Amino acid sequence: MAAYEEPPDTDIVHPRKRHSICINRPSFNELQFQEIHEESTKEKTSLGTKISRFVSRQQCTSQSLKGFFRRVIPILDWLPAYDIKRDLMGDCAAGLTVGIMRLPQGMAYGLLATLAPVYGLYTVFFPAIIYAMMGTSRHISVGSFAVVSIMTAVAVDRVVEETRPKEGPYDEGLERAKIASSLAFLVGMIQFGLGALRLGFVSTYLAEPLVRGFTTGAAFYVFNSQFKYLFGIDVKRYSGPFAIIKTFIDLFSNLASTNVSELIIALINLIALVSVKELQDKYKDKMKYPIPLELFSIVLTTLVSHFAQLEERYGTNVVGEIPTGLPLPSLPVFSYMESMILDAIVIAIVTFSVSVSVSYIFAKKNNYEIDANQELVALGSMSVVGSFFLCYPAATSLSRSLLQEISGGKTQLTSLFSCVFILIVLLFIAPLFYSLPKSCLAAIVVVALRGMFRQFKDIKVLWKYSKIDCMIWLVTWSSTALLGVDLGLAVGVVFAIMTVIVRTQKPYCSLMGKIPGTDIYRDVAYYKDAEPIQGIKIFRVQSPLYYANSDYVKSTLYGKSKLNPPEILRTRAKADTKRIKMETRAKKKEVRQRKKMSKHPKIDEEYECHWIDSALYMMTSNNTTIINDPKKDLIEQFNQVENHNNHNDNGNVESIETTLEDGTHSLVLDLGSVSFIDCVGISALKSIIADYEKIGINVVIAHCKENVREMLLQSGFMKQVGLDRMFVTLHDAIQQISSDLEAHSANKFALDYISGASGGDASYEMKDLCNHDKGADTDQLHVEMN
Repeated sequence: MAAYEEPPDTDIVHPRKRHSICINRPSFNELQFQEIHEESTKEKTSLGTKISRFVSRQQCTSQSLKGFFRRVIPILDWLPAYDIKRDLMGDCAAGLTVGIMRLPQGMAYGLLATLAPVYGLYTVFFPAIIYAMMGTSRHISVGSFAVVSIMTAVAVDRVVEETRPKEGPYDEGLERAKIASSLAFLVGMIQFGLGALRLGFVSTYLAEPLVRGFTTGAAFYVFNSQFKYLFGIDVKRYSGPFAIIKTFIDLFSNLASTNVSELIIALINLIALVSVKELQDKYKDKMKYPIPLELFSIVLTTLVSHFAQLEERYGTNVVGEIPTGLPLPSLPVFSYMESMILDAIVIAIVTFSVSVSVSYIFAKKNNYEIDANQELVALGSMSVVGSFFLCYPAATSLSRSLLQEISGGKTQLTSLFSCVFILIVLLFIAPLFYSLPKSCLAAIVVVALRGMFRQFKDIKVLWKYSKIDCMIWLVTWSSTALLGVDLGLAVGVVFAIMTVIVRTQKPYCSLMGKIPGTDIYRDVAYYKDAEPIQGIKIFRVQSPLYYANSDYVKSTLYGKSKLNPPEILRTRAKADTKRIKMETRAKKKEVRQRKKMSKHPKIDEEYECHWIDSALYMMTSNNTTIINDPKKDLIEQFNQVENHNNHNDNGNVESIETTLEDGTHSLVLDLGSVSFIDCVGISALKSIIADYEKIGINVVIAHCKENVREMLLQSGFMKQVGLDRMFVTLHDAIQQISSDLEAHSANKFALDYISGASGGDASYEMKDLCNHDKGADTDQLHVEMN
């Protein structure tokens, strides 16, 4: 065999043997099953008992305190077991790599948040230290994040416009930093509170298509915000709905005032960064460590700007003075927080959702567990602590987290090593970047958005396997891009929840059939081999049965089964009404003819014979079987034939025999896919059973889950319907119905046989009214009925 050939599939060469399943047991309804297998009763504990038990477990011992601190500060748990020989070199190398990337991203994203770049460096330093001690993910890199930076900028701009004094000294740069740090404090407290209340499940409401659509829409805002730096144009900053359109209009109206030096710097950096990034992506399998191109770009552009004196000669907008060292801790300004509560809630949810999503990806890949509640506590703590050092809200960076994992990082010591690099920069190197053009940082931000813009590929993938998920992505993206990041996220969440409501409001319901030779039942619309059972309709509801969908499930059952009890009852009523009318008309006609004959006792014999011949001809020509009753005269029999013909001529009237011509006698409601039921759903079940009983169809229930069965029992539903009509499995219900039908048929056959044993010849005599001997009685006309 050649080296490139794969061995053949053993299942194809030697087909896997199918094992037969042979089970011999009686069919069970719930009443019979519970008589043999007793249910365990659940203990009902009061709230006071639960609280007292919880308090009794909280013992203040050294062991319990140790366990508490290990849960809250996980580094105390994993650091003593750290494998230095195996992990230290990888963490050091990854830390240096990520630290080099933290520097340009911190400065660029600080500028993106409408703050001085140094505040971005603070944000990638302080929060990362706190998360490394308290987080449960080993690979995510926290700090500045493009989407959160632009959300921070929106909130900061609004508060600045509200609080800017009309006159007097005003340091807008410092005030912006204080507003952003106050927002970080508020975000952290919200996350810390959610974590303390164990509400980590809130992240499940932000599905992956929603998050990816939101980040793609927010990327447009990030891209849009950098035009003023790329072109060197003083463009007004807009916020709210259609801010992107307003910014573009303002940009094109001011293109004539473009600063050529800044545009050239931006284009050179864009071309260089994109070219190298594309080559790096193409040969990433051969490169162990990525090229720190952003750092090279910052250093080279700073040198060119400094020696060419771009600020003095061409008016290039540069970063300016950067303070040395770390800021002293200070309390955030609480007066700013009242107007930023909604912004803080949105940012808290977005940062947590993104962080947990990325954490789960790396945890699954590297085989460890993530505690969502502890993640909330860690994220909240890092934002609260960072707010005391003029940090704006921090989040998980997707690109840095990926770089941290692929460059060999094993634990959060990688983040600590990268923070050491940032500390060195803040203490010794940062002031040297005072002449760095802001257009260079804008180019770094724009290139960093490549990954977010590539998420447009999600549309094609999602459309293939879930059009609803695709619509969630598109609605969230478009609403975020047009209405703003806060309103866009709200619209996306509401739309996603509405899709769930709509899907449960109009659930998929199906008629089931049996696979021949098995006890397997499948949807007849999907499986050709699934055969409907003669006389039995099997209806499955594949969703919860509650107030929003009970009417839909009921109408779908009536439509799919083609047995609509109200329609059948109306048809019966119409048929009965018409029959009564025809009987009344026939009686009136009979009375009129009797009166006519009493007035003319000597009726012409030819007329009488002609009338009788016509009646007999109508009986035979319409293939109508009439059993002549000697007690009835010929006029009544003629009226019977006439009524029958009139009834058949009316195609709009159906009898019960034509309505139930398929012989349906039973309906099985398969509730195996019903996860829960409420009082409205129970009322719908009662209505369905009552409606079908009116037309003589027996209804049984099969395969109820425990919580559904308990709800039916507690509501008194089963006392009204009977436990003997609830079956353990669908096959049990079918077997029992078939068995009952066979027993009924056998009893009926026996009764028919006994009653037919004493019967005689089925011949009847009809008197002939056409007797030519006026004085004699009428002769008898013998008609034999076979």
